[in-house]
Amino acid sequence: MTCSFEKCNVVIGPKSKRGLCSQHRCILNTRKWTAEHKEYYVKRYVENKEKYKEQAANRPKEKIKAKNQKWYQKNRDLAIQKNTEYARNNTGKVNAKAAKYRAAKLKATPKWLSKEQFRQIEDIYKSCPKGYEVDHIVPLQGKEVKGLHVPWNLQHLTVTENSSKSNKVKG
Repeated sequence: MTCSFEKCNVVIGPKSKRGLCSQHRCILNTRKWTAEHKEYYVKRYVENKEKYKEQAANRPKEKIKAKNQKWYQKNRDLAIQKNTEYARNNTGKVNAKAAKYRAAKLKATPKWLSKEQFRQIEDIYKSCPKGYEVDHIVPLQGKEVKGLHVPWNLQHLTVTENSSKSNKVKG
């Protein structure tokens, strides 16, 4: 008999409670306890909000980013599978994010752009090589500055470069 928790193949004894291995029994008990004591966590967060914000600000962001990238490279197939599963189960959120991006792009497209410049934008998208994406050099939704959706603000980047760049000006 094996553990009945999502894709866990640990062999368990016939007397096992709820058909779970000890690790997953612990996880389910922790989740149950946490759900039952939600008010405690909310109260604790409200009382220590500034402390938590300060801790978050002082986290070594580059170190965390490097750790996440290393994990992704090691578990690329799993990450893609999880992202696909998330998109399938959260179509509303995914569609809202895409709509927000399209709206930002429309808002960032100046009315004074000529037909020739629109054609140049189309050509940039059409000529994008396989394995590359069209990137805005100055992001449309950047934190410090917001770029325009114009031909001279577009470039081809590999998928990896573009996702690591995020909403930052490459410098």
